[in-house]
Amino acid sequence: MAKNAMAICLQHTEDLNIDSEFDGSIEEFLPKLFEISVTREDSKLACARKGPMIVISASGMLTGGRVLHHLKYRLPHPENTVLFTGFQAEGTKGHYLQTQGKIAGNIRIHHEVVIVAAEIVTLDQLSSHADQVDLINYLDQMHRRPKQIFINHGLPTAQLTLASNIKKKFDIEAIPTSLQQNFNIF
Repeated sequence: MAKNAMAICLQHTEDLNIDSEFDGSIEEFLPKLFEISVTREDSKLACARKGPMIVISASGMLTGGRVLHHLKYRLPHPENTVLFTGFQAEGTKGHYLQTQGKIAGNIRIHHEVVIVAAEIVTLDQLSSHADQVDLINYLDQMHRRPKQIFINHGLPTAQLTLASNIKKKFDIEAIPTSLQQNFNIF
């Protein structure tokens, strides 16, 4: 996904804010030893490789995907670091690893207990999620607003606050999904 997104960005270099002259080559952005694992097999080969490396994954909450294989291999080793760059929703492996993994000393991945000896670090400043102010401003700029909104991200108290603010400002029914057992929107 990241490779495809970068390709789109590179097709529109006029929108990039680059200080030097840019010839449209992706190589200017990449470290010398950068590799993209496109296939599952590529990822598994990288997972088994020894030595220092940085693995960047799109499955930020650790709910599935190839990153789980990397974690199974890397978490037991104290020389490794797992770096989260944003919010981890309650109930996800990411949240558990972030808040309890080191304390408990293990996490279950693929029905196996995996030792957590790696350092676990979070940089909250890099989250790409909009906050409540951003979401209210977004709704405020819409010419045609929805009649109903489902809030499916964030802590239950934050969802309730956002729902209340949306109702108060726009008179739109906003439903926090954290409070819904079985909601059906179809």
